[in-house]
Amino acid sequence: KTGLLQPGASETVSVSFPMRQLASYDERRSAWVLEKGEYGVYAGKHSRDTQLAGALSLDQTVVTEQCKALFRQERVAEIYPVRNVAVYDCPKVSVDIDSLGIITHTYSARHGSLGDTRRNVTFEEVVSGGASAEELAAQMATEELVLLCIGAARVSFTDFSVIGNASRSIPGAAGDTTDRLTHYGIPQCAMADGPAGIRVNPKVYQREDAYINNVEEDPILGKVLPPELRKVDLSGTEIKYQYCTALPIAVQLAQTWNPNLAELAGDIAGAEMDELGIDLWLAPGMNIHRNPLCGRNFEYYSEDPYLSGVFAAAITRGVQKHPGKGTCIKHLAANNQETNRSTSNSHVSERALREIYLKGFELCVKEAQPLAAMTSMNLLNGVHAANDKDLLTHALRDEWGFEGIVMTDWGTTGSFVSVGEKRGYGPATPTGCILAGNDLIMPGTKFDEESLFAAVRDGSLPIEALQACAIRLIKLLVKCWPGMKG
Repeated sequence: KTGLLQPGASETVSVSFPMRQLASYDERRSAWVLEKGEYGVYAGKHSRDTQLAGALSLDQTVVTEQCKALFRQERVAEIYPVRNVAVYDCPKVSVDIDSLGIITHTYSARHGSLGDTRRNVTFEEVVSGGASAEELAAQMATEELVLLCIGAARVSFTDFSVIGNASRSIPGAAGDTTDRLTHYGIPQCAMADGPAGIRVNPKVYQREDAYINNVEEDPILGKVLPPELRKVDLSGTEIKYQYCTALPIAVQLAQTWNPNLAELAGDIAGAEMDELGIDLWLAPGMNIHRNPLCGRNFEYYSEDPYLSGVFAAAITRGVQKHPGKGTCIKHLAANNQETNRSTSNSHVSERALREIYLKGFELCVKEAQPLAAMTSMNLLNGVHAANDKDLLTHALRDEWGFEGIVMTDWGTTGSFVSVGEKRGYGPATPTGCILAGNDLIMPGTKFDEESLFAAVRDGSLPIEALQACAIRLIKLLVKCWPGMKG
């Protein structure tokens, strides 16, 4: 962007980018490569009015990032014939191959045992640096580890727990982490949905230290719930208000091509999270626009993964300027439709997945390190995204360096299906979530709890996998602690 120019004024600007961003994924090598040849650089007013400004010349093919084959691809993509591309008639810059370097990834093996701690550790000691998250997790009983990995709602979707009413701490918030480990001093993490600003109930009722949710005033719950669940005793309550700023929707922000503006929007959201006591914002959504009829296109940025990643990173930086506040990027991955989103199986080649459907998430993680990520409800090449270790451990953590937690979307492991949907596949399993590296099952149900207990008893869920998820959750709560205290 130039500065604000007066009529007749001009400004010279510089544009730069890492050469490795021009790499494409070669499925035969399981690697990102820069192919030998010339790369034209164009400049102009817009994409339909450009002129060739120069070219970057590469005299041999270079591997920039060595990965391994992931995502259960049935066959390697066809080898296409080399195209005869005309040599550019323009100024050229030779690329210094030695300056590119190569990144070689290593991948996580099975989790090792933490052993037994020799002393009692509290959450406060972990916060102060006097003990580690590993020490706290090591002393927790199996049942306690299970509780930590399940949200606080702990009811089924047939009971009074749906989106917007699963939080026990803030009316209208989406949910919380467990409140049953207070003997360790472990706090709850409160989450609110978005995406165009923080979404909570604007009007709340408070009786002493407890919030009372007047469901009859809710525009959705007041209509869909049966009468016996809509009647709430409001006697002796005090009315309070928690209105939030309506921010521009994601697709509108992306059309500005101005990441600074997106960062400002994130800053506004982060300030309101401070005010309300929200720790995680379940945004930004960053799935790819594939069809103009997708029911959540407004919530996503673009058909362009680079633009999506840059703006999600900007939003994240804005929110996370506020100590203890974080974003949760979603929905990971290949969730590009709203109709039947919990019942579909996305068949995607590894190259298309890495270059299009994952690239925005990768950019956001590497540039802004969001505190959390949320899995999608669909299957990806035959495996539920929430149960996909290739996605959640090998790509997200091993390759991209993600340091936060992964949580499920609401109802991923249960029988909840949107009206009109027909489930062609069973839901994701709670045990599969933990084994894949999906740390937190939301909003938390009795079924999730009983399933994990049973899996531990029959040996299908090693204690080490639960401990690994618990450690990441404890570290998240430590990061959120400054905001919780405020």
